[in-house]
Amino acid sequence: MTHLRVYYNKMVEVVDDEKFLIHFYHKSLNGIMLNWYIRFDNTKIRKWRDLVDAFIRQYKFNMDVAPDHSSW
Repeated sequence: MTHLRVYYNKMVEVVDDEKFLIHFYHKSLNGIMLNWYIRFDNTKIRKWRDLVDAFIRQYKFNMDVAPDHSSW
């Protein structure tokens, strides 16, 4: 979620242009996330929300295991 928030905030001037957001999203990725994106079937992406949902589905396990204040 943090990665998506940071990207969206960086692109705040163009958030109304979903194609622009989608087209440049790969530039915000590196390592494993970039490998996922390269292998991802982007023909299913019609809107920014589609890409967000796919990214969250792929990396949801990180949210499930992320420590919170109670685990410190």
